[in-house]
Amino acid sequence: MKVNLKKAAGLAAAVLAAVPKFSHQFTVDIFADPVSPERLQELNEQLVEQVATTNRLVDVAFFIRDLVGKANAEHGVNELLTSRALIEKKLELFNNIPVRQENPNLIALERQVEASRATNPQPAYGRGGGLTLDLETASIVSPELAALRRAKRKVEEELATANYNTTIELPKDVVEVLEGLDLV
Repeated sequence: MKVNLKKAAGLAAAVLAAVPKFSHQFTVDIFADPVSPERLQELNEQLVEQVATTNRLVDVAFFIRDLVGKANAEHGVNELLTSRALIEKKLELFNNIPVRQENPNLIALERQVEASRATNPQPAYGRGGGLTLDLETASIVSPELAALRRAKRKVEEELATANYNTTIELPKDVVEVLEGLDLV
């Protein structure tokens, strides 16, 4: 059975979600008949079956994930994912820079410096006085953000295309497990 990467990733997640929860404990009613050796054997067999089912489902889910990973590497999806992560990191960094439309007014800055000097004594050893300047950032940040957003849209489109057009072949035994879970 052939499925695209998007469907395969969804199937792997659905198989993991179907892994049953089991317990190695059970409650004994202290007012009922004692537990028989047959009942204890039955409970042990149920536990062994639950462990086997859990192992099989986890194996199937990770087998599918392995196939997806190999197809991702073979068809350039890993590079696209890395590109997207790089773009997202740069977007995060550039989005944290306030966009200022102009540089500080040098005349006003000089007045601020003079006023600060007049109100602050001579700096002590190791301590200086200073004013913070906010430089114009719009001409740098705005075009960079626009370019990054365009690049991210392009990578997202390429990823969607790759996830839709790239297929993997699921073996018969895996398909049987998926059918048993009513996933295909």
